[in-house]
Amino acid sequence: MLANGSWTSLALCFQVELLLKLVPELIAVVQRNTSEAEEEQAINRQTALFSLKLLCKCFGTKNHVPFVPVLNAAIDVISSDVKEERNVTGSALLCAAEVTCVLKALAIPHLPRLMPALLKVLKHKEELVTAEIYLLSAVTALLKVVETLPRFLSPYLLDILREVIHLERIGAEMGPSSHLNIRVTSLITTIATTLPPRVLLPAVKKCYHEISNVWKICLGTLMDILKEHIIVLETDQLTAHQSELTAFFVKALDFRAEHSQVVYRRSLLSKRGCTSSLNMCQIVFNYSI
Repeated sequence: MLANGSWTSLALCFQVELLLKLVPELIAVVQRNTSEAEEEQAINRQTALFSLKLLCKCFGTKNHVPFVPVLNAAIDVISSDVKEERNVTGSALLCAAEVTCVLKALAIPHLPRLMPALLKVLKHKEELVTAEIYLLSAVTALLKVVETLPRFLSPYLLDILREVIHLERIGAEMGPSSHLNIRVTSLITTIATTLPPRVLLPAVKKCYHEISNVWKICLGTLMDILKEHIIVLETDQLTAHQSELTAFFVKALDFRAEHSQVVYRRSLLSKRGCTSSLNMCQIVFNYSI
């Protein structure tokens, strides 16, 4: 005869099994394209995506397999050539991010579809800034993916840096206590502290070369990322990249001297970039003594 604890355990397993059987049906709702009223269909799809996200969060850690198709379905919505309703796309972004967090390594094969679609959403700034919830969904999705699989994002890192730089400016305009600014700050810290220097430094240098010619006003954000990265480097890592970093800082300071008048007129952010360069130079040079 089973003890009370065993009966409770069996009952819970049975309930989880029943809930997991809902996953294919919810996916079918997400993929549905019927003659229902457009607004009603969008609400149903959004509800299905939210339900899948919640199920994955509650039961996905011990039940990976049922949620792999969920990630595929969410990516299909995000990458759709047909313009989706923004609330549906936002829910798909959050669902994909949650499933990626839970699946971890199992989500790696899906990055070549997920990341270009996510970055494409982030590039449409005009659309994002008119709907804060949609903007927060996209930024939260990027943050969760970067937190979960930072070492598998090198093919997309340059594009990620570009978007983060623009998002930081939008967040600063919304205010330091805004939800967007808080998430972007977390994103900057995650990028700076989780990526190895052999991956991050080449991307930072390439991004610097691009924005120094076009978006001088944004240099401060990129230098802040590099500063946070250098602070967490181990001594042997810093020593290994010392000459590379020194050459970069000299170039950055030369650029600052050559464009001082133009940059000062455009933004005080240049001061931040210059100060960061000087502080980082001091850190690197200290290791050469």
